[in-house]
Amino acid sequence: MSNNQKKDLLLICNQFPFGHGETFLANEFPYLHENFRKIVILVRTDANIQTRVVPNDVSILKIPLKSPSKIKLSALLFKRMSRLTGLLKEEINAISSVYGNKPNMKQIKQMWHDAIKSIELASFIKKNILGEISDNAVIYSYWQNSAAVAALLIKKEFPEHKIICRAHRSDLYFYAQENNYLSFRRFISENIDNLFFISDDGMKYQTQLLKKRYAGFVVSRLGVKKEIELITKKKSGKRTIISCSNIIPVKRIELIMKALALMEEIDIKWVHFGGGYLEDSVKAAAKQMLSSKTNIEYCFKGKTDNKTIHRFYAENHIDLFINVSESEGIPVSIMEAISYGIPVLATDVGGTGEIISDAVGKLMKKNLSPAALANHIKTFFKNSPQKLNAYSNNAREFGRNNYSSEKNYNKFIKQILTM
Repeated sequence: MSNNQKKDLLLICNQFPFGHGETFLANEFPYLHENFRKIVILVRTDANIQTRVVPNDVSILKIPLKSPSKIKLSALLFKRMSRLTGLLKEEINAISSVYGNKPNMKQIKQMWHDAIKSIELASFIKKNILGEISDNAVIYSYWQNSAAVAALLIKKEFPEHKIICRAHRSDLYFYAQENNYLSFRRFISENIDNLFFISDDGMKYQTQLLKKRYAGFVVSRLGVKKEIELITKKKSGKRTIISCSNIIPVKRIELIMKALALMEEIDIKWVHFGGGYLEDSVKAAAKQMLSSKTNIEYCFKGKTDNKTIHRFYAENHIDLFINVSESEGIPVSIMEAISYGIPVLATDVGGTGEIISDAVGKLMKKNLSPAALANHIKTFFKNSPQKLNAYSNNAREFGRNNYSSEKNYNKFIKQILTM
C-alpha cells in the first residue's frame, strides 16, 4: 500500500512510550507504524522520561493525569451537559436492564468520574488533534476505558472516523476491580467499530456479562518477538525455575517461595524478574523461609527491561516457568517463555488456559496451596529427559504458531484496514 493510500492513526494509551507500563505495546507498535501514514500518540501521564524509542515522524501529545482547574472543568461540562446526562442515563439504564440491579453509590460515583474524564479527553482531541489527522482516521484506544468512550463521543460528531479498542484484564473483568464494576461496557460494545479481545475468555466474559454478542467483537491475540536465539545455553547444576511479574498481591509470589520451602530432594535455582510495592516484604519473607535451605538458591532481579529478560532466556538453560496469578488477561510473560521453549506451570485463570495445555506444561487450580504447588513441581521434574525435551519443543512450536508478533499483528492490522 502506498503512503498516499494509508490512513492516519490516533493511538490513545496510558504510558507508552513513557514509564515502564504497556511493555507489550512495544511489540505491536512497529506494525502500526509500517501500515499507517501518520501516527499521533496521545498518552495520559505526568512522566517526563521517554523510555521507549519511536520513529521521529510519530507525534506524541501528553495530557496530564490531573483534570484542569474546577473553573475550566465546570465551563467544559456546562457546554456539554446534555452529553454528560445522556451518558449517565444510558449507563444507569444498562445497570438496571442488563445487570439486573439498581446502581449503588460507588457505581454512580465511578460512572460520573469516567464520564467527566471521557468528555474532557474528547474535548482535548477535538481541539488539539482532529485538525492534524485525516477525515477518515482510525482512533485506537489501547484500553477499554474512558479513552474508548471519548473516542466514541468524537465519532458521534465525526462519524467518518473508525473507532477500535482492545480489552485486556483490568479493563474487562469486573472482579479485577475493587468495586466489582466497570462503566459504560454496553455503550462501548454497541457503538464501537471493533472491540478486540486479547483472549477467547475475555470475549466470552463480556458476551455473558452483556447477554449479547455484538457484531464488533473480535478476538485478536497479542504477540511476542523472540529477540535472540542461541544454540548453546549455560546450564547450572540446579533446576532453574523462572517467574516474571510485578510483585503485587494478585501475582502471589509468596506462594512460590512457600512451595519451595517445602521441597527437600531437588536442587533448585529460582529467579524472579519484576518489582513492585511488595518487593521489600517479599524479599524479607524469602530470606526467612529459604536462606537456610541448602538445596534452594534464589535471586530477585527487580524491575528489568524486556530485552535483558529475553537475553537471559536465550543464554541460560531454563527448566520451568511458573505463574501463580490469582487473575490474568492472557499473560505476555508466558508467551515469551514458551517462545524460548520453556515449559510452564500456571494457574487456570483468565485466558491462561488458551496457552497452557498438557503438551507444554500444566494448568493448576486457581486456589492451590503451597503443598499442591510443590507437588506439581516435583511431578514435573520426575519426567524423563525425553518427556522434558518434548515439553520444550511443544512450547516453542505452539508459541511460534499462535503468539508470533509477525502473524498476530499483521492479522490485526488487516482487520483494522478492512473494517
